[in-house]
Amino acid sequence: MPSLRLATWNIAGARRDGSGPVDLAAVVAGVKAFGADVVAIQEADRLLVRSGRQDQPLAIAEALAADGEWSWSYAPALAGEPLGSLTGPDPGGPAYGNVLLSRLPLSAIEHLRFPAAGGGEQRTSILATVMAGSRPVSVAAAHLSNKQGYNARHLRVLQDALARRAAPRVLAGDLNLPSLALVLASRRGWPESGRGATFPSSRPAQQLDHVLRSDPAGLITVKGTRVVAAPVSDHRALVVDLDVAP
Repeated sequence: MPSLRLATWNIAGARRDGSGPVDLAAVVAGVKAFGADVVAIQEADRLLVRSGRQDQPLAIAEALAADGEWSWSYAPALAGEPLGSLTGPDPGGPAYGNVLLSRLPLSAIEHLRFPAAGGGEQRTSILATVMAGSRPVSVAAAHLSNKQGYNARHLRVLQDALARRAAPRVLAGDLNLPSLALVLASRRGWPESGRGATFPSSRPAQQLDHVLRSDPAGLITVKGTRVVAAPVSDHRALVVDLDVAP
């Protein structure tokens, strides 16, 4: 039976404790250590002054590619310097957003953009398809609003977009919803695939980072979950192991 390991991690621009010095090498080492097939990363900076003009998505992708071929896609949520909302295609240059990386080829890639909400910042999600053996699996990497109510709406919009894709479906990211609120906000039929407190990283007290699945045919079995600490970010990573029926 094919297996699929997913990881999600809000790296906070590779800053220690979310606000300290930038340590991209620690992020790269952490992502490699996951041993994941699919990785969803949030708050990745591209060419921003605050992170030393590093192209973090490219650097992470190139480091992973040293151990084999990887596919990846970057979806800026904000762009420019100073950062502002996007109204059109990615212009390149300074930006901040989400990365979806996969050792399995990504296909049918789509970027979903959520408008700035309640005085908060614009957020994005990346949707794609990977093959687990001969089985297509729809995946999404997301960072939802931290404004209550808006995050719930964004979650349902994203789940509706994924529902138009083939099942089984997996959604991973910093959803900015603790588990109880997530249950109330989510569409039916999207159980969590892993539990564990991820925030704040120094002393985790709640889970804001989740892996959800929509699997009406029962093709996915959850085999294990772990929360991974790292010296970078104010979030810990969530890693989930799945088996996918052929």
